Amino acid sequence: PNSAGYVFDESAENILKGTIAGDGSLVLKVYFKQQFTVTYEPGTHGTFPSQKKENLDYGTATPGFEGETTGDAGYAFAGWTPEVAETVTGNATYTAQWKANEDTKYTVEYYYQNEDGSYPTSTNMKREDRGTTDTRADVTDGDKTPAEAGYVFDATNGSNVLSGTIAGNGSLVLKVYFKLQFTVTYKPGTQGTFEDQKTENLDYGTETPAFEGTPSGNAGYTFAGWTPSVAGTVTRNADYVAQWTADEDTAYTVEYYYEGNGAYPETATSSVKRSGTTDTEASVTAEDKKPNSAGYVFDESAENILKG
Repeated sequence: PNSAGYVFDESAENILKGTIAGDGSLVLKVYFKQQFTVTYEPGTHGTFPSQKKENLDYGTATPGFEGETTGDAGYAFAGWTPEVAETVTGNATYTAQWKANEDTKYTVEYYYQNEDGSYPTSTNMKREDRGTTDTRADVTDGDKTPAEAGYVFDATNGSNVLSGTIAGNGSLVLKVYFKLQFTVTYKPGTQGTFEDQKTENLDYGTETPAFEGTPSGNAGYTFAGWTPSVAGTVTRNADYVAQWTADEDTAYTVEYYYEGNGAYPETATSSVKRSGTTDTEASVTAEDKKPNSAGYVFDESAENILKG
């Protein structure tokens, strides 16, 4: 043939030889039939090589694809475009179509902060979910809710992976990090008169909040600091208990009552101010029992208060 796409048709009514007539009427005839090619292409997600069927006659049955139509993970073969014709009537290319699987696996992992403020590099706390290949997956509000007390979602942690594209091979891993939360409490101790002062929801490593205001205590006591000493940063739940020192110059009074007309007065005849340590025992002295007026003696039978 002198045209592409043709071959000699041996089955046609060729006249390939004859006797040359003197009048020049001999005619020899050669027939050429068309030849076609059918090609199967893998398409967007196919992984098989193109498959060609050449030298096909017009009207012959279209040859089928040989072998398995393999594709990317997460996709299922969904037929050919255009639909494969029953017979060959021209060159034809059939392209594989693919449907994304709707049950492709992905994983959500949960990471809980260690007591030293670090995060683990691996975790056994996870859940498996499923979705459509090559679509977006997001963690849920439930994923951001910690399963352990004393933690909250660490929204600013750069290691969070809160969304991603579902990989056909199930390799997508979303990651959610939870940070510890601590409480610092200031307690009044044995002599304090203020209420417990709590600061909650403190992150590891933040500066320890100071007591707000002035620690108030019972009269005769002076605030002497906290036990244990207040840490510079928060690393755990902490209770700081106020300590108190008894004042050594707390005043007390010794009153003297002198009988008159056979009775003791309702108010003291005289008194003297003294001082001592709060909540320790004070006693009158031997000198206190010596009257400073003639004609009087210490009355042991009276309602004396000699110590307290």
